[in-house]
Amino acid sequence: MKNKLTLVVSASVIIGFALSPSIPESHIAGIWLKHSATVAILLAAILIGLLLGTHLISRRLAGQLHRSVNKAREAERELLKMRSQEEALQSSHETLNRAQAVAHIGSWRLDIEARRLEWSDESYRIFGLPPGSSMSIERFLAGIDPDDLERVTAAWNATLGGAGYDI
Repeated sequence: MKNKLTLVVSASVIIGFALSPSIPESHIAGIWLKHSATVAILLAAILIGLLLGTHLISRRLAGQLHRSVNKAREAERELLKMRSQEEALQSSHETLNRAQAVAHIGSWRLDIEARRLEWSDESYRIFGLPPGSSMSIERFLAGIDPDDLERVTAAWNATLGGAGYDI
């Protein structure tokens, strides 16, 4: 077997040089000089491969970064849109509260399953209760004039059966 200089390469990365054990140390320099052009070409090819691989990875990462930035910008636009809608809703709610106070008319919302009423501030004022206090159907019915209680209770029970609430 002839003595030779071997370049060990794996995945475009130089792992090292391996010399046949039968080569005397005095010949290593000569072998290196004789094969230095080949080694230089191999190293250049490996370097080019590494640069191309790095370039491809950089392009892929740049694309991922670009997509992430676009998603973040879209999320920011959505957040700003939602904030604007929330402010418009709050303004509308304040306008409704002012109109109810001027007209002395209240509004309410009923959650039938939870048996909970949600009242506007003006509804609380009409019933003489502090705004935001806990409200239930029983508490509502307790505030009804005794002359109207039977009619309101009948309308309430009809609503629980699926009819419209009309007093």
